[in-house]
Amino acid sequence: APKDDDAFRKNWRRPLRKDEFQGLYRLIQSAKSRGIEIAWTLSPLGARLRDPQEARTAVLKLKSVLNLGIRKLALAFDDVDPEIKQIDFANRVFKSLLLDYPDLEMTFVPATYWGDAVPSLYLDYLGRRLDLRFRAYPRGRELKELFPTNTSWLD
Repeated sequence: APKDDDAFRKNWRRPLRKDEFQGLYRLIQSAKSRGIEIAWTLSPLGARLRDPQEARTAVLKLKSVLNLGIRKLALAFDDVDPEIKQIDFANRVFKSLLLDYPDLEMTFVPATYWGDAVPSLYLDYLGRRLDLRFRAYPRGRELKELFPTNTSWLD
């Protein structure tokens, strides 16, 4: 997700505008015609992570995108301080979405760089509590180890 797009991050609670839906729909259709599947990310900056209404708001926003045909989503907590509540929030959102979208693939992007976080209570909790149906990926320099060529975009 573009970090400077308010719909994904700062104003994540705001429903997508009609022009945003139209643009996303055109992108999805163009990608499909080329055999590419689009994934969509929500980065709920400033979410009150223990507030059930905040999880419901995230679910509603993500459902609006799922209704366009997207089946790959991500919840991203990068660029914020790690909080164990992020993992519980993500689990609540994912569990709710799976009720209506059992074919959903969802990625969890943690708040910490893997190399900087080991050992940590956050990663320990992540390993023990994150729903196993999530995909979870490292960030930063660890990606360079996984993809050693053409990673200039990571810098």
